[in-house]
Amino acid sequence: MGLTLDELSGTEPLATTDEASLAALKYAIRRFDIPDAPPLHPEDLPRELAALNEHRYRTELGAVLQKLPGVLAKSTNYSHATQSPDAWTRVADTYSVVYWLAARFRWMHLAELAFMKQRLASERAHPNAATVAARDEAGTFRNSGDFAGGIAIVDRVNVEAESTLEGRDRAFGLGILHLRGLSLAGRLKDEAAAGEHIRAAWRTAEEYGGDADEHGIHLGPDQTATHVISTYSDMDQHRRALDTADDLIREGTSLRTGKGAQRVPGEMGPSMRLPRRLRTRTRIHVCRVRRSRGGQRLRLHTRSGTAAPVIPGGKLSRIAQFPPADARDAFQQTPHALSPLIGLAVVLPSDQ
Repeated sequence: MGLTLDELSGTEPLATTDEASLAALKYAIRRFDIPDAPPLHPEDLPRELAALNEHRYRTELGAVLQKLPGVLAKSTNYSHATQSPDAWTRVADTYSVVYWLAARFRWMHLAELAFMKQRLASERAHPNAATVAARDEAGTFRNSGDFAGGIAIVDRVNVEAESTLEGRDRAFGLGILHLRGLSLAGRLKDEAAAGEHIRAAWRTAEEYGGDADEHGIHLGPDQTATHVISTYSDMDQHRRALDTADDLIREGTSLRTGKGAQRVPGEMGPSMRLPRRLRTRTRIHVCRVRRSRGGQRLRLHTRSGTAAPVIPGGKLSRIAQFPPADARDAFQQTPHALSPLIGLAVVLPSDQ
């Protein structure tokens, strides 16, 4: 399309109050190893981080930015006071939110600084914290356009996770790594690598079970489906992207198999409906290219059920180069977006 990610995502201006919050956030990050007094009510920290992630899931950037400095400072101070792996895992998870926020605002230097502090915290935390940190590190490579470097991070940590993690932690850790890997491989248009990560992602999604949130990250069959759609679109496999999107919306994301048959990426069955929570926090834009006497025509269907005007096929090339305002708004404001670009389903998963 000839557009950079910055041009597609746009920028978000900061209000005066947000500038003060950003300064406070940088102060808290800078004082990672200079602890202050621990909080008076440390029992509130899990609830505060959960509330912060709820804002994150709803893409409420201002609320995240305003609350993040306090949560980060209190969590860090408490961890220094207790040296508890639980507490340091909470610090690492909070830095994951910092990374996510910085990526949303396109503050790439802050995103890289966040994962560095996240990695330091993960060295004192539970094992899966290091896997989440590596996943975010690979994300900084993706956001900077160094897709091969990101895949190298994923491949290295994937080997470590397979040998060190167990049970549900293993399914979660490998799952988030394979989602990052397939996304990076899709950007490189490496079909072989993407296929390996897609197959592995479906396997780990099945092992993990239904969709859930851990460490502030959404994982499960639905999240896997959105990443697969994005990757198919990146590799110009648009029919498979649309088929997967149709299944996600209509039938959910249970994988369909014949007796003894191998599971096929993008092929899903009817037993699991799209969860209400995912529907409510996802503004879905799906386009259809239909043939008529006048040629192909594009119609955009939104979550509210309204439809944009039908666009003659002759104008599709213009849409490819200049996404309509609805698409840009969806990319900028929603965790997931199926964007109307020449009949393709393009997904931005919630893990920038």
